[in-house]
Amino acid sequence: RVNEIPGTWILFDTCSAHSVSNNPNLVTNIRKCSEDGILTVGTNGGDKVFDKMEDLKMFPLCVHYNNNSMATILSMKDFSEMKDTRVTIDAALEREIIVESRGKIYKFEEFNSSLYFYYSTKWKYSRG
Repeated sequence: RVNEIPGTWILFDTCSAHSVSNNPNLVTNIRKCSEDGILTVGTNGGDKVFDKMEDLKMFPLCVHYNNNSMATILSMKDFSEMKDTRVTIDAALEREIIVESRGKIYKFEEFNSSLYFYYSTKWKYSRG
C-alpha cells in the first residue's frame, strides 16, 4: 500500500527497468515528456502514468516523475549505465547496497528481507 512507504525513503530496486520519483524535493527541471517518452507502470493499485521527466539531484539520472506515485524508486539498470558509479552488494559483510557516486557513498539499508532504502533526509543534511 502507498502509505506504507515513508516519503523520506528512496528505494533501490534490482528489478525495475525505469527510475521514478514522486518527491519534488529530490528533483529539478520537471518537464513534460515527449509522446514516446511517457511511461505507464502497472502496479497492484492500478496503472500509473508518468508523463513528466526530471533530473535527480542526488545522482546524475533523468527519471520519470508523478507526484501521485508510490515512492522514489531507483533502478539498478540505470545505475549500471552510469559512468564513475559503483554499486556493491556483499551480503557476507552487511545486508545493504552501497552506491558510490560523485565522491559520495550512499548506504541503502535492508528492510523486511527484500526492500532496500536510503533516507533522503540523510542526503539533504549531508550535502554540506
